[in-house]
Amino acid sequence: MLKTRRLELHPHPSQKNDVPKAQLHATLIIDGAEIKAEFEFASDTETLIIPPLREPQASRKDNLWETTCFEIFLQPEGRKNYWEINFSPRGDWNIYAFDGYREGMKNESRLGAVHLDGLQADEKRCVCKFSVSLLGLALRHFEMRIGLTAVIVTSDGKKTYWALKHASEKPDFHKPESFTFHAMIGS
Repeated sequence: MLKTRRLELHPHPSQKNDVPKAQLHATLIIDGAEIKAEFEFASDTETLIIPPLREPQASRKDNLWETTCFEIFLQPEGRKNYWEINFSPRGDWNIYAFDGYREGMKNESRLGAVHLDGLQADEKRCVCKFSVSLLGLALRHFEMRIGLTAVIVTSDGKKTYWALKHASEKPDFHKPESFTFHAMIGS
């Protein structure tokens, strides 16, 4: 079943003044066990720093959240375990599996690479499209709680944290309460 949804992400409440006149939208397309995502950041001022594109040398990398990075969190309904998919506009990516809230973090080895499907970027706007297949997880129509998030680094070096919902006083994308979008995923 194909499910498409365009959603608005918001800066953390403590950072609203750090990103004036900026918007971040994500479009998520779920088709069975395939996820396609498009994140679009736009600002009226030249505030965005995009790391240089590394394709075709892009690879699995840790700590992508230290620069501009887009993320998808997936948690099966009623379970503690979850996955974090990270993707940098430079093409690097990673997928982590967790046993519970920030517990048991490890690289998810059952999945292949996250693929860059398109990138348009300058100082005011970035549109990043990527896709990933979850077939390696052998999911059979699981109801998933989904969190969409981003770290946007501005030209003055500030990291801003964006999410569908912020569930704590400090930015913390791992809070299950922030996984507010629901969809069926699986083969």
